[in-house]
Amino acid sequence: MSKLLMEAVMFFRSEEGFKRLMDSFVKNYISLGRIGGTVKLTKTSMEEREALSGIMGKDYSNQEDISISLADFQKALNNTKFANLDLKDLLIAFTGGNLLTRMQKEEKYGQEKESFFAELKQIHKGNNSRLILDYIQSKGSSTRGVHQIYDKDHSFLKALLDTVLNAVEELPEGYERLPVFASRITKDPHAFDLSSDRGRLLVLALQIILSNREKSYRIISTPSAEQVTEILGNFNIIRDDLLNFVTCAGLLGHKDGLVIPMWQEAIKDKIVLNVPLREIVRIASFVPVTYGNCAAIRSEQTGTSSEKAVFIVENSGVFSEIVDWFIDKNGNLPPIICTHGQFKLAALLLMDKLVKNGIDLYYSGDFDPEGLQMAQRLIERYPTALKLWRYTVDDYERCLSDIALTQSRVNKLKAINSPNLISLKERMVANCRAGYQEHLLPLLISDLDCFKV
Repeated sequence: MSKLLMEAVMFFRSEEGFKRLMDSFVKNYISLGRIGGTVKLTKTSMEEREALSGIMGKDYSNQEDISISLADFQKALNNTKFANLDLKDLLIAFTGGNLLTRMQKEEKYGQEKESFFAELKQIHKGNNSRLILDYIQSKGSSTRGVHQIYDKDHSFLKALLDTVLNAVEELPEGYERLPVFASRITKDPHAFDLSSDRGRLLVLALQIILSNREKSYRIISTPSAEQVTEILGNFNIIRDDLLNFVTCAGLLGHKDGLVIPMWQEAIKDKIVLNVPLREIVRIASFVPVTYGNCAAIRSEQTGTSSEKAVFIVENSGVFSEIVDWFIDKNGNLPPIICTHGQFKLAALLLMDKLVKNGIDLYYSGDFDPEGLQMAQRLIERYPTALKLWRYTVDDYERCLSDIALTQSRVNKLKAINSPNLISLKERMVANCRAGYQEHLLPLLISDLDCFKV
């Protein structure tokens, strides 16, 4: 820096009347990327008016708001002892040599971010890691929070990604509890606590892998507790294996090729079981109990029938009413599952094992947007094994309620695209009313009547 330039910098920094002007010039240069344009100072002080009048050779003493172009200031500067100093050089020196235009800042930011991800890719070369890093770097859906962490503290983000990328390359082959998995990867059982940045980043990373594996999967930006449990479960990571349970009756569990006695006794004594995830995981396979030559259940929608069937309801009240009817008739309990609303991992894993055994699943739910979403979810998960049970337009009309659907709930139906649900969806949109399966109880029980023998 020349002696003259240094003197100019000291002068403009020491004069309070020039402070706002110089700051405005700097902002203008950053925005435009060049010397040009005009700045406006509003509600100027007497000190500012005197300073500006002196250098510009104009009388601003009675002007509260003053506009000055950078070109005019350069001309005025040339009439002072700082003649021949370039305004751009003055502004750069005034800011300590760190003056970058917006475009230069963006270019520098992009280069640094590119280097950030390149360095991570050199360290983490696994397929899962590369997939996740590419997705985040390209600003895929639900990655905004990750980029915000980068902007706040990229060193912190690097530490998070290092841990999570190590984790996705060491996913468990068999079921492993989340704290045990975290301890194996990091020596800290709380490393992936789901309330932490690291835990949330792990859930996002697993969803990125899922969306690549299953093209129909859509990444959820803020998954619910049950959705997080299912996401982890897809990779054999168990979040909670006691409170996560499914209710069932009429099923037999097998281990080492033999029926587990407890399940056999439950059939004999007509006992309903609440089975936690930890037990579902341990049991090799499940089958529905059969009673002699029980007639096949016929699906009104497909016209097909199956003697190896399990029935699913999501409403605990409906489940209990069905079970009570069979007990009152001193009959055997049918093979039936209750999910208690949205599907927990325990219910999904039980259904997975039934389908693996060649069992058809007959699902009946409420006639509302959430019920259709649940039905579609099962159809997508079990495209050949899932049958809709008493879930037609006629069934909907039989159990219409007076409860009007809000527009926000009706909008949920836009995501319903399964061919087996389109007619029902259209009728529901037209009626804007929900229907509840309690009204179908006599028909549901009639369908299962053969099991009471």
